[in-house]
Amino acid sequence: MVRHLGNSGYGVWALTMSVTGYLGLLDLGVRGAVTRFVAKFHARAEDENASRVLSSGLAIFVSVAVLTVAFSVGIALSVIVRLKFQTHISSRRRSF
Repeated sequence: MVRHLGNSGYGVWALTMSVTGYLGLLDLGVRGAVTRFVAKFHARAEDENASRVLSSGLAIFVSVAVLTVAFSVGIALSVIVRLKFQTHISSRRRSF
């Protein structure tokens, strides 16, 4: 892959994959909590409470997603102008 992308392209790819991996930490345990409480309320036939838990979980994930996208775009715009990419990296088309 390094030969295909080149050193700079591979560095950008590795950085992107690392940042994407760290974004998984933004779950903050919400997924496990939603699963636990929905199962608990479903077993008790408390559908309204299960619905509230799901709605709260969805609201949390949407909020975190919006903040993450806004933060990522801000960081990307400020970093891209400072990085000196070779022109063949930014204009290269996918050839997979």
